[in-house]
Amino acid sequence: MSHTVRIREKVLSVAYRAQYMRAIETTGPEPEKPGDAPIVIFLPAGLKYSVGPGRLFVRYARKLALNGFICYRFDPLGIGISDGSLEAGPVHKAWNFIEKGGFVEELTFFIHHVRKKYPERKVVICGLCGGAITAILLAHRYPELVDGVISINIEPFFSTALSRTTGDKTITHINSVMKNYTAKIFSGTAWRRLFSLQSDVRGILRIGMLFLTQNRKRKKRGLQEFKNLNHPLATAFSGMQQDGTEHLMLFSEHSRCWHDFQETFFTHLMDSKTTAPFQEIRVIDQANHELQFEEWRMKAFDYIEKWLQRNFST
Repeated sequence: MSHTVRIREKVLSVAYRAQYMRAIETTGPEPEKPGDAPIVIFLPAGLKYSVGPGRLFVRYARKLALNGFICYRFDPLGIGISDGSLEAGPVHKAWNFIEKGGFVEELTFFIHHVRKKYPERKVVICGLCGGAITAILLAHRYPELVDGVISINIEPFFSTALSRTTGDKTITHINSVMKNYTAKIFSGTAWRRLFSLQSDVRGILRIGMLFLTQNRKRKKRGLQEFKNLNHPLATAFSGMQQDGTEHLMLFSEHSRCWHDFQETFFTHLMDSKTTAPFQEIRVIDQANHELQFEEWRMKAFDYIEKWLQRNFST
C-alpha cells in the first residue's frame, strides 16, 4: 500500500515597523525534528514576489522540504503577500533601490526571527537577479547570520532607464552574439529576414564592428573603467570570500548577466577561472535568464541540491 508524503505550508507573519512581513514556510512531515539540513530562504527576483519566475521557488522549496530542509519564500514590505507598497516611479528606480540593498535590513530582521525559532540550523539564502544581489549584500554586511548563499544570474551593473550604451558591452557578450550570428550563416530563414530588413541590420553591423575592434585591442579593463558598475556589490562579493561564506553561483548561458559577470567580477575578483575558496560556479547550457524551460530548472536544482549536500551535510 502506497502513501503520500505530506508537504506542510503555512504563512509566517513577522511584525516590522508597524507592518507585517510574510513568508511561506514549507516543511516536510517532521519539521520540528532537529537535523543537519539548513534553513533555505528564497528571495524575490527583483520586483517579482517570492514564488519565483514560473513558480520556480515553489517547486524548489517543496523538493528540498522532502529532504529535511525548512524553506521560506520571503517577501519584504511592498512585495507579494507582505504589507506596504513601494514608492511610485520609473521601474529602474525601484530596481536601483534593490541593487543598493533596499531589502537587506528587512531580510536581516526576518533571519533573526527564524534563527530564534530554529537555533540549531544553519541558514542559506537564495535569490535570482535582484534577489541574488540582496543575498550577497546581506551576507557581507552580517556574515554571522548567513552560512551560505545561492545566487542565480547576478547582475554586476546598476539598472538604467535606457539600454546599456554600445561602448559598455563586454567582450564576452559581443563574442556570444557573434557566435549566434555565425550559427545562422546557413539558415535560409535568417537570410530572408536580413534581406527583407526584418532583422536589426544596424545592430548586426554595430556588433560586427565591436567584435573586430575590441578583439583587436583585447586590453583587460579595470573595474573602474566600466560605467555604472555596482561597486558596493563588488566589495560585498570580495568580502564574502574573506568571510568564508559558502557561495554557489548559477548562471544561464544566454543571460546577459553571465557575460557581464565574466569580464567584471569573474576576471578581477576570483582567484581561479572555475572556482575559488568558498565559491563555485555552474553554467546551465542554453538557458535564459529566468530558467524558462523544465530542463534548465531541473539542471539548476540538481546543482543546488548537490552543493547543499556537499557543504551542509555531516
